[in-house]
Amino acid sequence: MLSLPQILMLIAIPLVARVMSALGMGIISYVSINAFVDFIVSRVMIQIGAMTGSAVMVLALAGIFEALSIILSALSVKATLLALKRIGILQGLQL
Repeated sequence: MLSLPQILMLIAIPLVARVMSALGMGIISYVSINAFVDFIVSRVMIQIGAMTGSAVMVLALAGIFEALSIILSALSVKATLLALKRIGILQGLQL
């Protein structure tokens, strides 16, 4: 018969391993998603910097910058949810 410390070790070791794995994947996912979003933002800023002032003002009036922010946020959330689904935190999610 197993003693109480042995039972606790049988429960704790897989649990700790799963938590550490999830944390590691979460950090890797966050860093990669953050790097991707930073790359896209820098490319957009370079292209905007090459435009004339009046063209940038027309884009600002049209709300392009807010639209880009919403689109990048949606892509970031979708990538995060896919990463969470892949590591098994969100089981029944359909994207």
